[in-house]
Amino acid sequence: MRINYESRIFFVSLLFSVCYLFSAAATISGKITDENNEPLPYVSVYLAGTTQGATSNKDGNFSLEVFAGPKDSLRRKQEIVFKYIGYKTHSETVNVESAEQKIILNVQLQPQPYEIAEVTVNANAEDPAYEIMRKAIKMRKYYHDQVQSYSCDVYIKGLQRVTSYPKKFMGFDVNAEGDIDSKTGIFYLSESVSKFYFAQPDKIHEEMISSKVSGNSKAFSYNRTSDLLLNFYNNIVDVKVISERGFVSPIAEGAMFYYKYHLAGTFYENGKEINKIQVMPKREHDPVFRGYIYICENTWRIHSTDLYLVKDAGIQFVDTLRINHVYLPVKTSAQEDVWMLFSNKLTFTFSILGFKGNGVYVSVNSKYNLKTDFSVKNPMPQQTNFLPATAITKKEAKEKKKEANVEKKVFGAEEMKVNDDANKKDSVYWKEIRPVPLTSEEVFDYKKKDSIQVVHESKPFLDSVDKKTNKFHASDLLFGYSHSNRYKKRDVSFSPLIENVQFNTVQGWVGAMELSIARKYKLEKRFVKKFSASYGFSDQRWNGAGELRYYYNPKKIASADLKSGLQTVQFFSPNAASFRENQSLPISPFINSLYSLLDERNYAKLFEKKFLEVSHSSEIVNGFFLKTALEYDDRSPLKNATNFSFVKKSQTTYTSNGPLNPKNDSTFSFLQNQLFEFSINVRIRFGQKYITRPDEKWISGSKYPTIYIKYRKAIPNLFGSDMNYDFAKLSVSDEVDMKLFGKSQYIISAGKFLNAATISFMDYNHFFGNQTIYSNFSFTSFQLLDYYYYSTKNYFIEAHYEHNFSGFILNKFPLLRKLKLNELAGIHFLHTEKISGYTEVFFGIEKFNFARADFVMAFSDQRKIFSGIRVGLKLSR
Repeated sequence: MRINYESRIFFVSLLFSVCYLFSAAATISGKITDENNEPLPYVSVYLAGTTQGATSNKDGNFSLEVFAGPKDSLRRKQEIVFKYIGYKTHSETVNVESAEQKIILNVQLQPQPYEIAEVTVNANAEDPAYEIMRKAIKMRKYYHDQVQSYSCDVYIKGLQRVTSYPKKFMGFDVNAEGDIDSKTGIFYLSESVSKFYFAQPDKIHEEMISSKVSGNSKAFSYNRTSDLLLNFYNNIVDVKVISERGFVSPIAEGAMFYYKYHLAGTFYENGKEINKIQVMPKREHDPVFRGYIYICENTWRIHSTDLYLVKDAGIQFVDTLRINHVYLPVKTSAQEDVWMLFSNKLTFTFSILGFKGNGVYVSVNSKYNLKTDFSVKNPMPQQTNFLPATAITKKEAKEKKKEANVEKKVFGAEEMKVNDDANKKDSVYWKEIRPVPLTSEEVFDYKKKDSIQVVHESKPFLDSVDKKTNKFHASDLLFGYSHSNRYKKRDVSFSPLIENVQFNTVQGWVGAMELSIARKYKLEKRFVKKFSASYGFSDQRWNGAGELRYYYNPKKIASADLKSGLQTVQFFSPNAASFRENQSLPISPFINSLYSLLDERNYAKLFEKKFLEVSHSSEIVNGFFLKTALEYDDRSPLKNATNFSFVKKSQTTYTSNGPLNPKNDSTFSFLQNQLFEFSINVRIRFGQKYITRPDEKWISGSKYPTIYIKYRKAIPNLFGSDMNYDFAKLSVSDEVDMKLFGKSQYIISAGKFLNAATISFMDYNHFFGNQTIYSNFSFTSFQLLDYYYYSTKNYFIEAHYEHNFSGFILNKFPLLRKLKLNELAGIHFLHTEKISGYTEVFFGIEKFNFARADFVMAFSDQRKIFSGIRVGLKLSR
């Protein structure tokens, strides 16, 4: 007889209620030490035969709650197991007599003696570890697929500290607000408790029930179970924070190509033989682990791990990462125990840009409820006791369908939800539920930062911090200046000198200034005001504009925007804002200034625009994002007003301000006109996954390509509009993770003017070209294409593809690998009525996904045109 899902919930609830009436929790606590009486940190402590347990803290202290059974019951005797890698598993039986009982149990663990197998020493001898690992590799997929779905409770504690840091970084006081404790170096301490759900092949859902962040009772933890689940039964273990490529598991299908193995010894635990296998890279710089993996004899499953990664493996931002896993058997309806992860510890050290420190994340997984998959075939059938699948009745099939519907609701688009009251739990709750006791320094950090939180939120303290950080320095002229009022949550910023002083042939020297005022409100709402003004000393004209933007619903990513002003702007689509298109100008004013003044090349082509624009954007339903805009423009042509340059070339002069008539500056490139345009931009992401937090929504991506739709309509005769055209564009974009081989991304676009009855050049569809050596390497830009020559009012097909090898090739070269460079390659393609099959092929290198250099070759109709080198910083994507 099977019980449906709703009945199970009721039955379990009733069972717990009955259990509570007849039993209550007592506390067993103590200290765990080694053979030298030194504390042993992060020892797994659990009730025998269950995954109910805890972990000792850094000081070796543990605390475990157990239920006291009814009087004269055998349940009063509880067996407590202590398990630690490298030490003998130890058990103690305690007699729990009452719920008020406080049992002190100090335990000393002894080193695990290892038996070393005899090995015949000769030229052809193979280490016994290789045969063990072959069997473990053969069983990998079986254990990977063995569990169809499961749920468990997860406790996570994360701690990060800096051991040394510069007082100032890029002109900012690093510890202005006292986030880094001067005594312990702790700058982040957080705990969380979640309910985690998993179903094959990769469905997850997590509900954060409680959250605690040291020094900020209003904050929610960033802990996430799926970020810590490094599954060694996967061929490639993804650690996205430190590498785009991932790392080869010691039991991956192709692991023998990457690893050397050594049998360091064997020991027995509960009558089972465990093999301690040392894993080493065959080549020092391969993306592999080092350390030890423990494999059970006969079943060939993972018992535990003590593995680590170093910089030679290709990790970034951290120096080392150590992973300690402990697995425990979980009883199932089948006759075979399934081993699941019980405790997980990740420790790391880092040293970057003058900052040094370390951190540790500990998780304890308990109260498993899992469903095994009987269809999975064991490659070694003599070692499985799974019951064979049997035919089910119609009633059972109906109940199974109901369970599937419930599972579908659990594993929806929402991958994680942080409950609104997660940060409202009191100290009593945390003391009862915390399976890893706080260390003395953690207790100190909580008490100190929580006690001064009120002070840190007070106006006098925030004003004192502002007084320190708002000081003006000479470097602020170059890089920009910001003034904060933390109490009112208001920031005022001024644009940097590099943007304030410009030069172009239309305005001459330009003095400019942009002022931005941002105000934050509750629930992540924001109101931003921007004002800009500039003056051209050659054309003697003022420009000015303003923008008001209100981000009013973070869970819908919703905002409303109003812009207006008089500006001298570059020729480009009047509504260039699209979800995937480059938001920057064809050429930055700074680069244009350099080329004009030093090489007498005025690439920027400008016109005057008086405008008023209203727009709104919001996610209508999950995965469907909509932006609409109305814009009115009054456009006027401009001519060159100066031929000034630092370097005058005898055979070179500035071109005209007309994009299509570079040699004739005597006439205007267009007549003054007005435009009233309606535009709509849609982004559709099927199967979009997301995280819901009390104050906002985080998008975590989709396994399907993203679709972008853009439509622009110029409405004639409305408010004097002269333009009449219709433009439509469709784009498809996606990223493809190729594991060890890196990551690819592409975007394919096709567009057409359905109607171009009346259209001016600035309304054409323009492509992001580049005629300078500098580039911001926007994904949708061409590196050798003329800025305006191929602009179209007809149709086009455009495609961009880029693959980041993430060091897969350069890692093979001894000298280059030390530079930690990523290699890239890709193609840009364009087809219009003016050019057939224009193609750019590029090869590049980059550092930190920021600084980059490319070699580019351009072809048309399979004929090489020219090549060039592009360098710069990736400032946008």
